[in-house]
Amino acid sequence: MCVMRRRLVQALGLAAVLAIVVGTLRDRVPSPGKIGAALRQADPRWLAVAAAAEFVSMGMFARQQRRLLTAFGVTLQRRRILALSYSRSAISISLPPVRPCPPPTRSSSSGQAARTGSRPPR
Repeated sequence: MCVMRRRLVQALGLAAVLAIVVGTLRDRVPSPGKIGAALRQADPRWLAVAAAAEFVSMGMFARQQRRLLTAFGVTLQRRRILALSYSRSAISISLPPVRPCPPPTRSSSSGQAARTGSRPPR
């Protein structure tokens, strides 16, 4: 019974995530027809070059991450570190950039004097 409950929870979680993704990306992603048209118009050689470059890039990033983690005493299989690299890339591409907060402003005369180079009145 526990296995069935776990599978049900996993299925419901997956359905919730898919619903959120579809709701969030509905107007931001091109339709499948437009994507298919773009792929049909593209030169297959350039598509192969782009796919190979991405594959090599992710592999090199995974090697870099594995070496860094190994230096700190963490050992991971190649397969796991590659999966970690792909998931990191997917998250960094899909999330919007975070804008830093503006620095606090001072309304006192001493703050203004420091910015302008003059001395505050005494």
